[in-house]
Amino acid sequence: MKKIVLFLLIISLVGCSSVPPLEEPQTNETTEPSSTTPVRHLADSQPLLLSKDYYDYAADHPTSEELLQSINQFARESGVQLLSGEANDNYSPISLYMALAMVATGAKGETAEEIYQLLGREVDPEALAQEMQQLNQLLNVQTEGGRIKLANSIWSQQDLPFEPTFIKRLNDKFAAALFEVDFSLPETAEEMSNWVSDMTEGLIKPEFTDLENMISVLINTLYFKEGWVYPFEEANTKPDIFHGINGDIEKDFLQQRKEFEYIDHDGIEGVILPFELSRMIILKKSGTNPKTLLEDYSLEELTKFKQRATVNLSLPKFKFDNSYDLIDTLKSLGIHQAFDLGLADFSAMTPTGSAISQVRQDSFIALDETGVEAAAMTMIGNERAMILEDPPIVDLSFDEPFLFIIESRDSVPLFIGTLTN
Repeated sequence: MKKIVLFLLIISLVGCSSVPPLEEPQTNETTEPSSTTPVRHLADSQPLLLSKDYYDYAADHPTSEELLQSINQFARESGVQLLSGEANDNYSPISLYMALAMVATGAKGETAEEIYQLLGREVDPEALAQEMQQLNQLLNVQTEGGRIKLANSIWSQQDLPFEPTFIKRLNDKFAAALFEVDFSLPETAEEMSNWVSDMTEGLIKPEFTDLENMISVLINTLYFKEGWVYPFEEANTKPDIFHGINGDIEKDFLQQRKEFEYIDHDGIEGVILPFELSRMIILKKSGTNPKTLLEDYSLEELTKFKQRATVNLSLPKFKFDNSYDLIDTLKSLGIHQAFDLGLADFSAMTPTGSAISQVRQDSFIALDETGVEAAAMTMIGNERAMILEDPPIVDLSFDEPFLFIIESRDSVPLFIGTLTN
C-alpha cells in the first residue's frame, strides 16, 4: 500500500502576548488628488514595534488567556470547516478574526450576538476594539531580517452616512484607513487592489468585482516574512518524492540535521522550527488526512507532547496561493442574520439598511532555505438593502372603495377602516 505523507502547518507568534500601543493612532485627514475617486485618510499606519523591544513589551503586557483561547478555538473551528486536506491550503485565521471583529463593532441585536459568539467574546464593542488594538500593535513588528505587518481599512460609499462612533472606533482602535469612494466606478476596485498590494508587499493583488451595490468594504491584510533561526544550506537541497494524495511527485527537499523541539504522540510526528519572533509547527500522521489533526485535537494539544531531539529533517520547498469564498464557512459556524437583507442589523455602522454579501480571503505562502514569506487579505462587503433608482412615475386615483390604516411611528395600528360609499 502506498504510503501517503501529508502535513499540517501552523505559524504562531512566540510568546503569544500583547503590547500596549506606543501611541494613539494620529488622525491625519488628507485628500489625495484623483480624477475619479476621492480618498480621505483618517488613520496613519500602525506604529512599528522593533523586535529588540518586543519581549519587554510582551512580558509587561501579556494577552489574556481568555482571548488566546477564543482565537485558538476560532482558528480550529474555522480551519476544520475551510481546509479540505485534499489540496494545498493556506488560510489566515487571525486575518478573518480581525475583519469579523471590525464588522462586529458595527452590528446590533441578534446579528451582533451571532458574530460575537463565533469570536468567543461578550457583546461589547469597546472591549473587543481594545483587545484588537493590542493585537494590532503586536502584529506590527520589524525584525532584523523580516517584517510582520497587519493593516485594516474601510472603504465607504461617499454619499451615504456612517455612524461617527463606528468610524472613530475603527480609527482609534483598529488603526483603519478610511477611504470614501464611489463603488459604481471601476477605478475604485483598482484602488482597493493597489492598497492590498502595498500592504502585502506585492504578494496579493486581488481583483474585486460586483461592487456596484456596496455601501462598505472592510479589509484586513497580514504580511509575514521571517528567516529561520537555523537556515537550510542550499547545497544540501536535493530532489525527493512527495507522496501526495493525488500520487507521487518529485520535489526539492530542504535537508538539515539539528536539535529541534520534536513532537511524537499518538501516531503524530512533528517539529517546531523557530524564527526570530515566531515559530512554524509542522505535523503529520502518516496515511491520514492532515485535516483530522484539527478535528481531533486542539492547537494546544497538538504541541503539548514535545521534547528536544536531534532531527534529521527533510522538508519540501513550496509556494502556492489560495482564494476562498467564506460565506458558507461562516454560515456553518453559526452566522446567519448578517447575510439576510431582511434580518441583518448593522445600524451601529450606518443607518442605511445593509447585509453582508461578500466574504473572501486570498492568501500566499512560500517556504525555502532562508525562511517563510506569506500574506493574507480578508474582505467583508456590505450591500445596501435596497438599490436606489430613479422612482417611477405612476398615475393613482382612489376613485373606488379602498382600505385605510393609520399607524403610530412604531407601527401600532391606531385606526383601520374602509371607504366604500
